[in-house]
Amino acid sequence: QTHDDRNIATMNAEDLYWEREDLMTPEELEELNHSPSDETIPTYTPNMRAWLIDNHFEGFPRPDAEYKREFLKRKPAMGASADILAEIRVHNALLPAVQQRKLFNSLRGQMLRQLIPCPGAKTVDELCD
Repeated sequence: QTHDDRNIATMNAEDLYWEREDLMTPEELEELNHSPSDETIPTYTPNMRAWLIDNHFEGFPRPDAEYKREFLKRKPAMGASADILAEIRVHNALLPAVQQRKLFNSLRGQMLRQLIPCPGAKTVDELCD
């Protein structure tokens, strides 16, 4: 069997203990039980969603060989304007802790996919600096 013939599955770390709630931190349990339909304030404003989520496939070129030329020409800071960064900061302050973590993880994940280092950042404000 060659490498191309094998099915290679990627495992998410969360899958290792999905059914083991006794091993989860309180934050992980809160995120597991969080339902977006219960949110009184949406995690993303329409502007934030358009920039961070909807723009993911078209606006943020991948840092791989196929898209290297586009990746090297990309806008700094994922094309974030001062206005969108200010909106993220203000909106984040209004969110409950579970949604703040979701927003932080989403923003940090996009930054890391774009090879933007964010060592030691623990808050959305730190990511926006």
